Amino acid sequence: MSDAAPPSLTSYQNWIYPANGSPPHLVDFSEFYHGRKQIDMDGRSARLWAGDFPGNHGLAEDFRSTVLRKAFDKDAYKNYSSSWRSMVRFLADSPDLPMPESMSDLDDVYAKRFQGWLGSKNLGQNVYKRVKGLVDAHFMALHRTVSLWPSREPFDDPDVEEFDLRGLQSLNLALRAWARDIKANFREGKELVSLGEDPRVPPLSGSKFDQWGRRENHAFLVHQLTSVSIPSKDEVIKSGGYALMFGSGVTGHNVYGPHNTLPLQGENASAGYVGKMRWFHPARCDTAVFLWLVMILTGFNYASALNIDISDESSWWIPSLKGGSERGQVVAYKGRANLEVFAHSDTKAEYHAYQIIKYMVSITKPMRRTLQNQLAALEHKQAAFFEHQNVAEMARLRSMIKSPWLYISLGDAGAVGCFTGETSAWMNTFVRTVAEQGGLLEDHPYLKKVTTKQPRKSLIEYTNETSGSFVASIAAQHPDLRSLRYYLSQRRRKKRSFKTIKTVFDVVVDDIQKKRPIDYARLKILIARGAITEEQAARLRDIKQRTRLGMGCLDPENPPKKISPDHKSGHLCRVQRCTGCMHGVVFLESLQHLAEALADLDFLQRQTPIRSWNGSSFELEQKSLRLTLKQFNPADVEIHYFRRRDELKSGQAEVLDGYPLF
Repeated sequence: MSDAAPPSLTSYQNWIYPANGSPPHLVDFSEFYHGRKQIDMDGRSARLWAGDFPGNHGLAEDFRSTVLRKAFDKDAYKNYSSSWRSMVRFLADSPDLPMPESMSDLDDVYAKRFQGWLGSKNLGQNVYKRVKGLVDAHFMALHRTVSLWPSREPFDDPDVEEFDLRGLQSLNLALRAWARDIKANFREGKELVSLGEDPRVPPLSGSKFDQWGRRENHAFLVHQLTSVSIPSKDEVIKSGGYALMFGSGVTGHNVYGPHNTLPLQGENASAGYVGKMRWFHPARCDTAVFLWLVMILTGFNYASALNIDISDESSWWIPSLKGGSERGQVVAYKGRANLEVFAHSDTKAEYHAYQIIKYMVSITKPMRRTLQNQLAALEHKQAAFFEHQNVAEMARLRSMIKSPWLYISLGDAGAVGCFTGETSAWMNTFVRTVAEQGGLLEDHPYLKKVTTKQPRKSLIEYTNETSGSFVASIAAQHPDLRSLRYYLSQRRRKKRSFKTIKTVFDVVVDDIQKKRPIDYARLKILIARGAITEEQAARLRDIKQRTRLGMGCLDPENPPKKISPDHKSGHLCRVQRCTGCMHGVVFLESLQHLAEALADLDFLQRQTPIRSWNGSSFELEQKSLRLTLKQFNPADVEIHYFRRRDELKSGQAEVLDGYPLF
C-alpha cells in the first residue's frame, strides 16, 4: 500500500493493494464512523439494505486498521464489511450491553449474544466467522493473544438439496435449444450482410431513406463498424450510423435486429444499435447460455469456469495421448484450492466443452481487441502519470482479455462486459428462468433452487454412487480420498438426518390426525425404505400373517429370485428365509423364533459334513440370523437360544432339515 495518496482522497478513504496480488481497490470507511441510513441510498442498494446503523468512531478505527493490515482483495473486503455492518447493527439492537469503544472491549459475552442475534435474523454462520476473524486479528496485533471469542457453533442447514441428474440433463437440453437460437441469429446476420450494402452511400436509384429501411443494410453497417473492434456510441454517430440508434425518428423506418430473445432479455434486446449487434456479438444472456453449458458438461464450479485462460490454446486445452486430436482435457484454475482442474471433452461434438469454448473465443475477438486497445491507452497514460485507479483498471482489463466469457452491454452501447464472481446471483436467476420457461419445474423441482454450485456437486454425488469413491475423487479432483470422504460425509449426514426427522414427524402427525396409536413397525419401515402401502401396513399388524421366523413380509407372493429361485407366481413364498430378504420386517416378538432358528442351524451344522455345509442355503441363513439378532439384547437372545439348544440335545425337540411347505 502506498503512503502517497492522491489529493482527491478523503480522510476516510484508502487504496488497498491486496496481499494476494489482486488488483488494488479504493475503500471508503466513512459509513463506520458516521453511520448509514437507507434514505441516503438509492437504486438496488436501497432495496437490499438490511437496516440503518449508527457510527462508532472507536470501532471504526480498529476495523479500518485491521482491514488495512490484512489487505483484503475487493471481493473479500465486500464480505468482511458486510459482516461488520451486521455486528454494528447487533450492537444497536442490544441496548442492555455496554457500547464498546474498541474491539478490545468485545469479550465472549458479546460473542454469545451475537451468535443468538444472527440466528434470529436467519443470517449464516459465515458472518460470525468473519467478525471473529477481525476481532482475533485485532487482539493478536495489539495484545499478542487471541480474543475470548469461541469458535462458531456447528450449523447444519436442514434444507439439503437432493441432486437430480435427469433434471440437469433436461436443463442441458433446454440450454442447447437456446444456444441453437443464438447461432441462428449469427447465421442470419451473416446472410443479411451478403445481401446488404452501406446505407450511408447514396443509392443508384431511390432515396437515401429507402436504404435505411432495409434490415440487410443495417446488418451490413453494424458488421462493418464492429468487425474489428467495438466502437463507442459517439464513434458510431461520427461514422454516420446515427440512424442505427434512432431509426424511426430519423428515417421513418423501424428496423429491428434478431427476433430471438432469451430469458431475462426484454423487448428492447432487438432494438437499436445494440440490439442489431446481437447478429454478430453475444449479449450477456447469450454468453450465459454457453457458460452454463460448460459448467454442466465439465463439472467445474463457477469460479473455475471463469478462470479458463484463453490467452493461448495450450493454457486451457491438453490433447489426449491416446485419442489424438479427437479428445483431450479442458484445463481451468481453481483459485480456492490453488490447483488446476481438468475435464474430458471431445473436439468434434458441437456441444462439448472444447467446441463451446472455441466458439466463444471466435465470436468475442472484436470485444477482446477493444479491451486490448483500452489497455494500451491506459498503459500509455499510466507511464506519463501514475494513478492508483489506473493500476486497478489495467488489472481488470487484463483479466477480461484472458476470459472467453465476454459480452456486449445492451444498456450501454459499445461497452464490453465480462462475467465475474459477483454475477453468480444473476446466473442463478437466469438458469432458473430458463428451467421455468422450458416447463421443467413440475417434473424437476430441484431446478427451482439450482445454483452455480450444483453441476459440480451433482457430478461428484453421481460418480460416487455409480463408480465408487476412487473414481469420485478423480471427478472431484480433491487432493486425496480423505478430503472427498469428508465432503461426502457432511452432505450425507445432513441429508440422512433431515429425511429421518421429516419422516418421523410426518408419520406421528398422520397417526395423531387419524386418532390411532403410533405404529412403530410402520414407522421403522418408512424410515428404512421410504414408503409402505396400506395393504402392507395391515398385513404387518396381523399376527396371523407372520412368517415361520415370526417376521413380517411386505410382499409374500413375490420373493426375490436369489431367495426363492423356483418360486411359482401367485403362490406364497415357500422358502421364507426372511432374514436375508429385502421384504422381511423384524418385530420385538420375532426374537424367540429367530433365536430358536439359529439354535437349530447350529445344531444341524455339527451333524453335517463341512463340504456339504459350506456355501449351502443353511449357511447363508445362519449368517443372516446372527446379524439380525445383533439388534436385540444379547441376554434375551441367550435365554431363547440356550433353551432351544438344550431341548435339541436332550431329544425333546428335533431339527427339520428342510424348509416347511406353505
